[in-house]
Amino acid sequence: MMIHSMPIHTLDVRSASEGEYRALNDFENRLQAEELPDDPPMPLAEAVQRWRHIPAFVELFHWVIWQPERSAIMAVASAELLQLDTNQHVMECHIAVLPEFRRQGIARALLVPLVELAQRAQRRLLIGFTNERVPA
Repeated sequence: MMIHSMPIHTLDVRSASEGEYRALNDFENRLQAEELPDDPPMPLAEAVQRWRHIPAFVELFHWVIWQPERSAIMAVASAELLQLDTNQHVMECHIAVLPEFRRQGIARALLVPLVELAQRAQRRLLIGFTNERVPA
Protein backbone atom coordinates (compact mmCIF):
# COMPACT_ATOMS: atom_id res chain seq x y z
CA MET A 1 0.00 0.00 0.00
CA MET A 2 1.30 3.44 -0.95
CA ILE A 3 1.05 6.28 1.52
CA HIS A 4 -0.18 9.53 0.05
CA SER A 5 2.07 12.57 0.52
CA MET A 6 0.85 15.13 -2.03
CA PRO A 7 -0.28 18.55 -0.77
CA ILE A 8 -3.94 19.12 0.07
CA HIS A 9 -5.31 22.48 -1.06
CA THR A 10 -8.49 24.28 -0.06
CA LEU A 11 -10.89 25.40 -2.77
CA ASP A 12 -13.65 27.98 -2.33
CA VAL A 13 -16.32 26.90 -4.80
CA ARG A 14 -18.20 30.19 -4.46
CA SER A 15 -15.28 32.16 -5.89
CA ALA A 16 -12.96 29.73 -7.67
CA SER A 17 -11.02 30.63 -10.79
CA GLU A 18 -12.20 29.53 -14.24
CA GLY A 19 -9.47 26.86 -14.30
CA GLU A 20 -10.46 25.57 -10.86
CA TYR A 21 -14.12 25.41 -11.88
CA ARG A 22 -13.22 23.54 -15.06
CA ALA A 23 -11.03 21.05 -13.18
CA LEU A 24 -13.66 20.45 -10.49
CA ASN A 25 -16.41 20.01 -13.08
CA ASP A 26 -14.25 17.56 -15.07
CA PHE A 27 -13.54 15.64 -11.87
CA GLU A 28 -17.21 15.48 -10.86
CA ASN A 29 -18.26 14.44 -14.37
CA ARG A 30 -15.77 11.57 -14.31
CA LEU A 31 -17.17 10.36 -11.01
CA GLN A 32 -20.75 10.77 -12.24
CA ALA A 33 -19.96 8.68 -15.33
CA GLU A 34 -18.82 5.90 -13.00
CA GLU A 35 -21.79 6.19 -10.62
CA LEU A 36 -24.56 7.07 -13.08
CA PRO A 37 -23.36 6.01 -16.55
CA ASP A 38 -26.68 6.83 -18.25
CA ASP A 39 -26.71 10.46 -17.09
CA PRO A 40 -25.16 13.15 -19.31
CA PRO A 41 -22.24 15.16 -17.95
CA MET A 42 -22.98 18.46 -16.23
CA PRO A 43 -22.15 21.43 -18.48
CA LEU A 44 -19.52 23.72 -16.97
CA ALA A 45 -21.76 26.82 -17.01
CA GLU A 46 -24.49 24.99 -15.09
CA ALA A 47 -22.02 23.68 -12.50
CA VAL A 48 -20.53 27.15 -11.98
CA GLN A 49 -23.99 28.65 -11.48
CA ARG A 50 -24.78 25.95 -8.91
CA TRP A 51 -21.54 26.59 -6.98
CA ARG A 52 -21.87 30.38 -7.04
CA HIS A 53 -25.46 30.35 -5.80
CA ILE A 54 -25.23 28.19 -2.70
CA PRO A 55 -27.44 29.69 0.03
CA ALA A 56 -25.62 31.76 2.66
CA PHE A 57 -26.71 29.45 5.51
CA VAL A 58 -24.64 26.64 3.93
CA GLU A 59 -20.96 26.65 4.84
CA LEU A 60 -19.21 24.62 2.18
CA PHE A 61 -15.63 23.37 2.41
CA HIS A 62 -13.57 21.65 -0.29
CA TRP A 63 -10.09 20.17 -0.15
CA VAL A 64 -8.48 19.00 -3.38
CA ILE A 65 -5.40 17.10 -4.43
CA TRP A 66 -4.15 18.07 -7.85
CA GLN A 67 -2.50 15.69 -10.29
CA PRO A 68 1.15 16.72 -10.45
CA GLU A 69 1.58 16.46 -14.22
CA ARG A 70 -1.32 18.70 -15.24
CA SER A 71 -4.04 20.98 -13.90
CA ALA A 72 -6.51 18.21 -13.11
CA ILE A 73 -7.91 17.07 -9.79
CA MET A 74 -7.28 13.52 -8.57
CA ALA A 75 -9.26 13.65 -5.31
CA VAL A 76 -11.71 15.85 -3.40
CA ALA A 77 -13.06 15.97 0.12
CA SER A 78 -16.04 18.18 0.86
CA ALA A 79 -18.06 19.13 3.90
CA GLU A 80 -21.30 20.96 4.37
CA LEU A 81 -22.31 22.71 7.58
CA LEU A 82 -25.87 23.98 7.70
CA GLN A 83 -26.15 27.01 9.96
CA LEU A 84 -29.67 26.32 11.15
CA ASP A 85 -31.34 25.96 14.53
CA THR A 86 -31.71 22.20 14.06
CA ASN A 87 -29.17 19.39 13.62
CA GLN A 88 -26.25 21.47 14.80
CA HIS A 89 -24.41 18.25 15.60
CA VAL A 90 -24.41 17.07 11.95
CA MET A 91 -21.85 17.53 9.17
CA GLU A 92 -22.40 16.08 5.72
CA CYS A 93 -19.17 15.04 4.06
CA HIS A 94 -17.83 13.22 1.03
CA ILE A 95 -14.47 11.94 -0.17
CA ALA A 96 -13.88 10.92 -3.79
CA VAL A 97 -10.78 9.71 -5.59
CA LEU A 98 -10.47 9.00 -9.31
CA PRO A 99 -10.25 5.25 -10.00
CA GLU A 100 -6.62 5.25 -11.17
CA PHE A 101 -5.49 6.88 -7.89
CA ARG A 102 -7.41 4.71 -5.43
CA ARG A 103 -5.80 2.36 -2.88
CA GLN A 104 -2.87 4.71 -2.23
CA GLY A 105 -3.94 6.34 1.05
CA ILE A 106 -5.35 9.48 -0.62
CA ALA A 107 -8.83 9.21 0.90
CA ARG A 108 -7.29 8.56 4.31
CA ALA A 109 -5.23 11.75 3.95
CA LEU A 110 -8.37 13.71 2.99
CA LEU A 111 -10.17 12.42 6.06
CA VAL A 112 -7.84 14.50 8.26
CA PRO A 113 -9.18 17.97 7.32
CA LEU A 114 -12.76 16.64 7.52
CA VAL A 115 -12.25 15.39 11.07
CA GLU A 116 -10.45 18.60 12.07
CA LEU A 117 -13.36 20.67 10.75
CA ALA A 118 -15.91 18.49 12.54
CA GLN A 119 -14.02 18.96 15.81
CA ARG A 120 -13.69 22.74 15.38
CA ALA A 121 -17.39 23.06 14.48
CA GLN A 122 -18.41 20.69 17.28
CA ARG A 123 -20.15 18.36 14.84
CA ARG A 124 -20.21 14.84 16.28
CA LEU A 125 -22.23 13.08 13.55
CA LEU A 126 -20.69 12.82 10.08
CA ILE A 127 -23.01 11.76 7.26
CA GLY A 128 -21.61 10.45 3.99
CA PHE A 129 -22.87 8.33 1.14
CA THR A 130 -21.80 5.54 -1.17
CA ASN A 131 -22.89 4.14 -4.52
CA GLU A 132 -23.37 0.46 -5.26
CA ARG A 133 -21.75 0.85 -8.70
CA VAL A 134 -18.45 1.98 -7.17
CA PRO A 135 -16.83 -0.74 -5.04
CA ALA A 136 -14.30 1.74 -3.66
